[in-house]
Amino acid sequence: MNKTYTTEEGGGGMRTEALRIAGTNPAIVFNASEKNASITVDKRKYNLQPAEWMHIKETIGFSGSNIAVSADCFYCMLDQDGDLELWSYPLKRPPKEEASLQIIHGGTGRLTAKARYGDTFPSLNPGSSTSPITLFVPMDVVIDFYESTEHRKGTYHYVTKENQAGMLLYTGSCLYFIEIFPSH
Repeated sequence: MNKTYTTEEGGGGMRTEALRIAGTNPAIVFNASEKNASITVDKRKYNLQPAEWMHIKETIGFSGSNIAVSADCFYCMLDQDGDLELWSYPLKRPPKEEASLQIIHGGTGRLTAKARYGDTFPSLNPGSSTSPITLFVPMDVVIDFYESTEHRKGTYHYVTKENQAGMLLYTGSCLYFIEIFPSH
């Protein structure tokens, strides 16, 4: 199990954490909740702490069901209305020497993400995500998050890197930036 992050205050006083993961083959699971998650990974039991992640080779078990994993998905533990749930999202690997970005809503209520110097993404319901988009490298990216049209909950700023699959994961209490690079 791995816990790799830096903590800072995002816009609106929201805690932000950045994780750098090399490779997703095998797949990965990330605990974005504030609770410990009892899971079975490749037939071994683990207690995944908040903000921890681990590699999965074949299967993940949670809440009585086993799932065969794919390296083309990002698996995430989210707290939805007080219950832990396992969600999966498509993982888009960017074209060589470019980057990708996907926004995941792991909080409650509707979420709107807006590029500071660009367009607004479609509003997201809890558990949903944007389609991954391809970005140039290097590119200065500033994303603001709103739970209503007037109230900014957080901001994240970063510069894209070559071959970076980036995911901004909003939970309501924390904004995670997860950057995944191919294994070398």
